[in-house]
Amino acid sequence: MIYLTSDLHGYHSNICYGTSVWPDKERNCRKYDTVQEMNNAIVNSINGRVGINDTLIHCGDFAFGNPFNVYRLRRQINCANIIQINGNHDNGIRKTSLLKNGINLQSLFIKTTETEFIFEYHGYKFICSHYPPQSSTNFDKPNTIWVHGHTHNKLDHDEMHTKYNVIDVGWDGGVYSIDEIINIIKNR
Repeated sequence: MIYLTSDLHGYHSNICYGTSVWPDKERNCRKYDTVQEMNNAIVNSINGRVGINDTLIHCGDFAFGNPFNVYRLRRQINCANIIQINGNHDNGIRKTSLLKNGINLQSLFIKTTETEFIFEYHGYKFICSHYPPQSSTNFDKPNTIWVHGHTHNKLDHDEMHTKYNVIDVGWDGGVYSIDEIINIIKNR
């Protein structure tokens, strides 16, 4: 099975309510007291749905802080097949070829990309990226579904997301199976 999610933001202290220094915590933080509690929720939500031989497409912003945080979070996720689409906060994956212990971060994923990841499934073309599609995108492409992250499920009710085949798979909304995404799109 194929699953999709985005914006795990592992080890990100400012997105965690209990450790954030952001002034708008009520609106922009996850309701966890500690970063470890948030990380455990991330890992448990993925491992509870995604099997070791499934494929997880992650649409960017995997983990924060030093590159070792990417390694630590990735090692806790059981799925062997993660495709990583780098987002604006993935510099640790993008720039770090080797950790001090000799581990190549990019080798922790079956694929890493800076651009869209496109594939077909049951007659649908999926275009996966970190950022939402531009408003100038030609949405008149039958059986095409645009999957993205970056906005943490805050845009799902705007015109682009309700009128076209666009879905935000940010972790704040869950971990989605590909069949769930197709059903969401069909039932709009």
